[in-house]
Amino acid sequence: EPEADGERLVPCRRLDGVPFPALLGLTLILRDGSPHTLASVLDQSARIAADQALDELQAARRTQALGRVAGGVAHDINNVMTAMQATLAEARAEAGPGGPLEPHLDRLEDQAQRAAGLVQRVQAFERRASGPAEDLDAAEVLNGLQPLLQQVAPDDTALRLRLAPGVRVHLPRQELDHIVLHLVLAHVDALPHGGALALELQAHPPGLHLRQDQDPELAARLAAALRAGAEAPSPLRALQSTLRRLQLQPDATPGPGAGSSLWLPLPLPPPAALPAPAPRAPPPWTGAERLLVFDDDDMVRRAAVRTLRRAGYAVTDFGDPVAGVAWFEAHADQIDMVVTDVVMPGLNGRQVADRVLALRPALPVLFISGYTAGIVLERGVDGTQVSLLPKPFLPSELGQRVRQMLDARATPDGPRPGADQPGT
Repeated sequence: EPEADGERLVPCRRLDGVPFPALLGLTLILRDGSPHTLASVLDQSARIAADQALDELQAARRTQALGRVAGGVAHDINNVMTAMQATLAEARAEAGPGGPLEPHLDRLEDQAQRAAGLVQRVQAFERRASGPAEDLDAAEVLNGLQPLLQQVAPDDTALRLRLAPGVRVHLPRQELDHIVLHLVLAHVDALPHGGALALELQAHPPGLHLRQDQDPELAARLAAALRAGAEAPSPLRALQSTLRRLQLQPDATPGPGAGSSLWLPLPLPPPAALPAPAPRAPPPWTGAERLLVFDDDDMVRRAAVRTLRRAGYAVTDFGDPVAGVAWFEAHADQIDMVVTDVVMPGLNGRQVADRVLALRPALPVLFISGYTAGIVLERGVDGTQVSLLPKPFLPSELGQRVRQMLDARATPDGPRPGADQPGT
């Protein structure tokens, strides 16, 4: 009996045995008074691949947009934390050592540094480049990551961390964060009904176990998808690329109850070298030079100005970079160093630096920013090529960086530091 008109997607196979998806079209026609069915078969491989690529592109754009929103929020938090840490340093200086406020200030500083560390770790996932490999206390790193892991685990997933103490591994901190977070996300996505998920740090040999009690095949599927040479699905490709770069190979092991366990070995530190010399005490960061500071965030700019003035510097500051550059063009011989934010309206930090360096080529310029390295690079500032101090920073970090850059000047190209100072 001939079928009605219509089209549908059906699996087909070529003469060489290779399967392909096809659009089968059926049309009922009359020929010599008799009904006949005219069939057409159209290979849909290219169209389906294009649709999948478009879906992945749109998903990547959505992720990038969300990342920019998160980066903007993190930038604002970094500005607040910079000003807060400067205010705490001022309060400690005024209270003096051993006073009744000292324990409270200690706790506030510890909480502020922990909050700043969390924001920086969130921003690290957007950064385009990884830092150098280092010897890490894996339990310490994972404990610091725990608040983020708890956020990605839904309410119906009980995430537990079991961390063996004293496990030393050798890889970039950002890469370890990336691996652990994405492994947990992969398990959460694969367990729609939740359950128990345990992240275990093993000492001998060093590595990670992710154990879940719901799906006996999950670890095997993830291990197969993440191995080098496999065609990983889109959500796992970034993680697969990281594991391939670090030459780490996941494997599946029996899990608790009806579940399974994914095992990932971690690289050991290289053989111990000679002990590093004891760190020297940081040099004093006071001075009498004349500084020009640009930042459109009033709170951050005022905190930086207070810090630098307390250290003895004469500081001129502008929230409007256009007005600040115009002032510099009329007073170029009165400034010994420029400190500038990177992302500002009117002129960005790179443009400010270009304008002042056109008049004073040897003038030290310190960039500061609460944005991630990727966004800063888009504004023409490569943190590997120039001096960049990420926000939030401690007052001492700002003072030490300024002092180091002033001391490193090859030749002065303006009045000698310590001459009559302009005030603002």
